[in-house]
Amino acid sequence: MKEIVYEVFFNHTDGNGFVDMISRILAGKARLRSRRGKEPVDVSFIDSTIFLPLVHGKIFFINGELTVRNPQFMDYSVLLTRSSSPRHYRTCRTLFVLDKEEVVAKRERYKGRSKTKFCNFIYSHVVPHRNRFARQLMKRKKVDCAGYCLNNTEPAKGTPASTPEKIEFISRYKFTICFEHTPCPGYITEKIYDALRAGSVPIYLGASDIALDINPQAFIDVNSFPNYQAAIDYIVELDQNAQVYESYLQAEPFTPDSFIIHDTETNLEQFYIQAICEIIDSNPIAPSFSTRLYRYAYCAVSLLHIVATHHHVDGLPLRRLLLDWRSWLRAPLTIAEKLRHYRKKRRHYAMIKSA
Repeated sequence: MKEIVYEVFFNHTDGNGFVDMISRILAGKARLRSRRGKEPVDVSFIDSTIFLPLVHGKIFFINGELTVRNPQFMDYSVLLTRSSSPRHYRTCRTLFVLDKEEVVAKRERYKGRSKTKFCNFIYSHVVPHRNRFARQLMKRKKVDCAGYCLNNTEPAKGTPASTPEKIEFISRYKFTICFEHTPCPGYITEKIYDALRAGSVPIYLGASDIALDINPQAFIDVNSFPNYQAAIDYIVELDQNAQVYESYLQAEPFTPDSFIIHDTETNLEQFYIQAICEIIDSNPIAPSFSTRLYRYAYCAVSLLHIVATHHHVDGLPLRRLLLDWRSWLRAPLTIAEKLRHYRKKRRHYAMIKSA
């Protein structure tokens, strides 16, 4: 039986649990062994580009939050984003487990419930474009912000995770603001699915190709409007039109070709087996000095960019990060807003503790 030498660099994922899962999948086909000393490595499992300077051999990238698949940094990838590469598997299972039938069943249960409130906004982190839309909508109608960010009402229990308490909370609202932190093709997180579960109409901004997975008749796509104000005008008008609003709730939420239908545990396991078999047939190659130097530079610039903009740009080419001058110019305002947010977050925690 072939032995595969591996190393794991995980920041958000349970590394031991992941290795145990891969070992179970490969039972009888190959055996995983942790690297000893400075011996050659067959594969490095990582979940963030901050570990790039440390890795050796083939790079296997597993991350639910990564917004871009950059071939320079990964030989194989299991991500939420879309890619035509045969070495990429698109799944939401690294971030959350999604079952089509469960979403549809809960949507049927909640959509008939009387909606007594207008709109909710539940987020933990400051994202400038998301906050800007919420503030503009607040000028027209009452928006309940029940998370740490822009908090103006009693904190919603179970937020921001996809819990029964959060779904119950959302189900009282006609609309739910579902903005991704970084718009990117194929990058669709739990936000819109939570709104669909709760029978609330999602107000969405994010993946430009979301219509490939979610029925456009089931949500409001802010991307389709010329600006935020036009989208807000439509939402306020829709709030007064019961017949059109009801059509959103009655629409089938998923398209026939949605990746959710094909994203099964069996298919994911098959991808892992195929990738490991390819790694077995290759020889480990240590990264060159120039490759290591580039990786160090990339890590430094990307971390600064995230601090300055709060955009999760993991995976973007270094040149694009450096030339993103608009974000760099807005950095002082973004950082100031984040500081105000953290002060509110402390007060929010104090409120929960005293409740």
